[in-house]
Parts: sequence; C-alpha cells; structure tokens
Amino acid sequence: MGHGSSEQIVIWNAMIRGYAFNGPFQECIQMFDEMPHRGLKPHNFTYPYVINSCCELEMYGKGKRVHCEIVKSGFESSYAVANSLLNMYLKMPASFVAGLADR
Repeated sequence: MGHGSSEQIVIWNAMIRGYAFNGPFQECIQMFDEMPHRGLKPHNFTYPYVINSCCELEMYGKGKRVHCEIVKSGFESSYAVANSLLNMYLKMPASFVAGLADR
C-alpha cells in the first residue's frame, strides 16, 4: 500500500481539520478511517484532530484505538499529538481509563 502523494495528504488533513473545528465531528473520524483504504498514511498533523473529535463525541474507545495507531506509527512524541492525548485522557471517565468500558 502506498503512502499517497503529499498533496493528497495535505488536502485530506485540511478536510479532517475543518470537520474537527466546525463539525460534524463524525465526518472527521470517518475520513480518518477511510485514509488507509485510499493509500494515505496519517501523520502528526492528522492525529490531533482525530483525537479531539473522539473527545467531542465521547468516543473514548475509538480514541484509545487511535492512540495505539499513534504508538505504532511513532508519533507519540510529537508535541501536538501528545497534547491531544493528554487532553483526551484528562476528559476520559475513569471507567474508560481502567478498561472497564469501551465505546
């Protein structure tokens, strides 16, 4: 699977960012989920918007799965990514943090 052109990544990130800021937040997550099917690989400019959209929708289970992708891709040390993850875990109910609930 290719990594897509840098121009395509920029366009997709701009659209994801737009949905993350203006809604509907679900569209942000759907576009993120579609990226691998289009041969596009998310990066440190993609993940913060997706994590924030998961928080807005209280989709903490999805946020934790995205966190796993972030670790696998090596972007957890990116300032923006780390900040969005911190924000998510601060907002997350204790039952999600403990793994007792998944939504």
